[in-house]
Amino acid sequence: MKVALIQSKVSADRAGNLRRAAASVRAARAAGAELAVFSELHTARYFCQVEDPAAFDGAEPIPGPYTQALSELARTNGMVLVGSLFEHCAPGLAYNTAVVFERDGKLAGRYRKMHVPDDPGYYEKFYFAPGDLGFTPIDTSAGRLGVLVCWDQWYPEAARLMTLAGAEILIYPTAIGWDPRDAAGEKIRQREAWTTIQRAHAVANGVPVLSVNRVGREPDPAGGAGIAFWGHSFAAGCQGELLAEAGDKAEALLIVELERGRTESVRRIWPFLRDRRVDAYAGLTQRYGPPPRTKPHHECTNHSSPLPHSRTPALLPPSTLHPPPSTSHLSPSRKRRGIALLAALLLTTLVGTVALAAVTHAGVNLRWGRAMRTQTELRATLRAVVSGTLSVSNATLTGTSRLSPGGTTVTLQAARVDVAVLPAALRPDTPSGGNMALWRIKAQAQRESSSAALQAIVQRPRQGGAARVLAWVER
Repeated sequence: MKVALIQSKVSADRAGNLRRAAASVRAARAAGAELAVFSELHTARYFCQVEDPAAFDGAEPIPGPYTQALSELARTNGMVLVGSLFEHCAPGLAYNTAVVFERDGKLAGRYRKMHVPDDPGYYEKFYFAPGDLGFTPIDTSAGRLGVLVCWDQWYPEAARLMTLAGAEILIYPTAIGWDPRDAAGEKIRQREAWTTIQRAHAVANGVPVLSVNRVGREPDPAGGAGIAFWGHSFAAGCQGELLAEAGDKAEALLIVELERGRTESVRRIWPFLRDRRVDAYAGLTQRYGPPPRTKPHHECTNHSSPLPHSRTPALLPPSTLHPPPSTSHLSPSRKRRGIALLAALLLTTLVGTVALAAVTHAGVNLRWGRAMRTQTELRATLRAVVSGTLSVSNATLTGTSRLSPGGTTVTLQAARVDVAVLPAALRPDTPSGGNMALWRIKAQAQRESSSAALQAIVQRPRQGGAARVLAWVER
């Protein structure tokens, strides 16, 4: 598919700017282009060099004169067009908006600039509210277009979100230039940074990038130095390669051939999207600094510096059922034995919990009640757990009292219960009577695919797990 990048000089003559835009579209169509992109706010001089309330008179609604002209231009030339305007939304409320028209002249969609600068010579926050339409691609006959605007080009998050929403091309209508008073070296660094960041978007996302800037010097209405727009509109391929680039002095019409399907082939050899650690990116929602987090169970609580390459295994967290006694007065060997006993006790609890979670995850419909649903069902499920017929994969201890086997979350709660409340089949044959202390494991399981929780309660003694409960039932 051929696309056209229209780099233009902008004068104070709005009608003249539109006539030159129409001529460029006709030339692009004659060259076989299916898509043409204009620079940012290309029908008028860049008015944001100063803060002037009178400049709001240049804003217009959608539909309005500009969008009607662009619609007709798209229809008569049978092309998809990406334009830009100062959109009037309500009294005192305006946006910097990109619009996309289909080849039949219908409005395919719009995008409101999300990142709004406020720099010397670029006082856009005075005029434009931050965009409220999000990062949503626009579907057209030329593909799904990820249209962003100028200042958005410095933010990899914007490019990524557009790509994740299915954008096939990233497009940046732009108005950026130098302060003429800047040193030559500074000018080069700024322009190369601008090119580099956008080519990086192409590499990171495996999609082509079209960046269309204006060119020429425009005076400051307040008498300042003005802006020398640096041009250099360019197209980059899916690996960041430059496909075409304009100069910094004159208007230009770049016709670029984009290979449909190249994104697929590039992502197969550079699988950057596939290999992202989306589970570790919660910090991206922070303005600055890491997000609050719960200390992982394997993190050592001893803050002294460990020896390099230590092979000492991390200890399980203290059990909520049996908090360890104080060991400050114990010798190191007794401490180690105590830790070993504690680990064994936790392992026993974990095995019983995994067995219970396996039953829940396998789809056994356990319900709340005075006892298990039926003794027959209890026998069958416990036999399956003990025999190994029911297995649990990917079981990980995610907290001192939480277990997540295969997407099911189980919460353990400790409580003393009276033997008298147990069904007869579950009462241990002991002479201790009705006040024997037992431990209750309460399992609340909820699958990610269901809004209703599958809940269960199993009464068992302090030690023994599923096999011990099964022995009682069999008796």
